[in-house]
Amino acid sequence: MKRIKYKCTLLTDVVINSTNATEGFRASLDYIPGAKFLGIVASQIYDLNKPEQTLDLFHNGRVRFGDAHPILNSEHLYWVPFVWHFPKGGRKKTPYQYHLIDLDDRKGFIEEEVQLEGPKKFRYLSNDLEGYKPKQNFSIKSAYDEKEYRAKDGQMYGYFGLEKGTEWGFTLEVDDEKYVDLLNDKLVGKRRVGRSKSAEYGLVEIEKVGEIESEQTNAKEGIAFLYAASNWCFYDQAGRCTLTPTPEQLILPPNSTINWKKSQLRSHAYRTWNQHRQNRDANRQVIQKGSVIVVELGEPINDHRYDKGIGAHRAEGFGKVLLNPSFLMNKHKVLDFNFENQQLPVKASHYLQPNGANDQLVLDYLALRHRNLDKTYNIEKLVNNFISENFELFKGITSSQWGQIRRYAKGMQRVEDFEELVFKEESGFLYMGKSQGAWRENDRRTKLKDYLFTSGKVPKGSILEFTMKLSSELAKAANSITNHESLTE
Repeated sequence: MKRIKYKCTLLTDVVINSTNATEGFRASLDYIPGAKFLGIVASQIYDLNKPEQTLDLFHNGRVRFGDAHPILNSEHLYWVPFVWHFPKGGRKKTPYQYHLIDLDDRKGFIEEEVQLEGPKKFRYLSNDLEGYKPKQNFSIKSAYDEKEYRAKDGQMYGYFGLEKGTEWGFTLEVDDEKYVDLLNDKLVGKRRVGRSKSAEYGLVEIEKVGEIESEQTNAKEGIAFLYAASNWCFYDQAGRCTLTPTPEQLILPPNSTINWKKSQLRSHAYRTWNQHRQNRDANRQVIQKGSVIVVELGEPINDHRYDKGIGAHRAEGFGKVLLNPSFLMNKHKVLDFNFENQQLPVKASHYLQPNGANDQLVLDYLALRHRNLDKTYNIEKLVNNFISENFELFKGITSSQWGQIRRYAKGMQRVEDFEELVFKEESGFLYMGKSQGAWRENDRRTKLKDYLFTSGKVPKGSILEFTMKLSSELAKAANSITNHESLTE
């Protein structure tokens, strides 16, 4: 048997529906099912005219496409086992090993007011016992109405997607080596998986990492732990899904028994979609990855027994088993470390692009945008400072008078022209007409002129913009005061 490791880098966000529901917010799966990689190959070489090849590659389990889990420093991450429990509500996340806690211990927890809960908020762990959680980005999309030139009514969608730039790893197991080169050729390269592949989602790049050898771990006669490294699916004699596999289905040796009290299993409905037939297959009731079954062995075994997996649908990555994984072999009931989720790192080179002919043009435009934003921010800051310091002084100026000053500032291209038109003695706006009395009171016009032109607080290149912004804000304030006075009379 050949076992080949592949790396899958997300070039865009990837959306993989966790349910069939079309309404509400539905998070994406936080792994990429092996069925997606099977589908990539099947879309290229599925051929009913070659029944032997088609059965070997896609149906009888001689080729097994594993689920893709996050990889970190070339290390494959696993789901947090469900036999780990955590104190509920506390900041310190110290794992308790449920399979080592007996009934008397549980009563002690109740007396100490320690409530335990399963790993609902935790997802992946590394060999160093560090926790990681894949980030999911959310975006809203809508269908486009070509006739009305707008979004279609009632066709708006929200998508959660696995974050682009993250790296995921999966294994391909092939019993017949004659198919290795063919499968490798159809997998490697830029491919699309998941939902909305025709839009902006689902672009990934798959590359071969190399072959890996399985390590043999002997399990002495006695207690052993079967960890579900992928989903498991079993059928009873009537062809119905069952969530209580027998020792025979777990390929245990004779006289072995299952300790259901110590085991921790979760299940869910696994929904499938056949792209070739454009239809759903029957839902499956599966044992969820991360489940742990505790067994009493009748005789010693090793994990080569589980090289080809257990149960049904192995071609899609179901049935992966880890026998006595290291993270379950600690003899302590309480593990001495604080388990916290961390975000998966994003591959930095994913965002790097080669130099282009118009790069400098784009950079100049961005620099200009940055300067304009800085200028706008500084002007608004000056306006706020002026109003906070002088609001009471200019309280008697009406909104129409501020509006006229704003129009003068907006219509001028030179600061000198604006100064002459508004502030020139005997002929300026503030020195003529009925309004000049209000501006003369408390020497308002002189103080405004000094602030604009001689205080040095307003840069010369920003005087007109500052005046327009200041006039607008004080006009709004004057209107508010007038409306309040009319209501109180």
